[in-house]
Amino acid sequence: RQMCIRDRTAIITLGEAGSVVAAGEMPEVVHIPAFPVEAVDTTAAGDTYCGCLVVALAEGKLLVDAVRFASAAGALCVQRMGAQPSIPWREEIDAFLNERE
Repeated sequence: RQMCIRDRTAIITLGEAGSVVAAGEMPEVVHIPAFPVEAVDTTAAGDTYCGCLVVALAEGKLLVDAVRFASAAGALCVQRMGAQPSIPWREEIDAFLNERE
């Protein structure tokens, strides 16, 4: 589990249970489910999640959408062995999300 708090915002990752998000502008805590996948190696999943969360926020995505983007990246990551080779490319994350909308 990882937790990030900044500017009255908290994100707690719960692995296969998803993420919980609370922010000053949100009226309540929001649970964002994980994408169901067959995990083979969780190495680099947290780093992938955090990196993709930052990318999505830097692009101006809403917090909930950024967490969903990061969750998709983490879901892709855990399906592959290794650290660096398991990190998905942007195109893979976008395609993964498009297939699930």
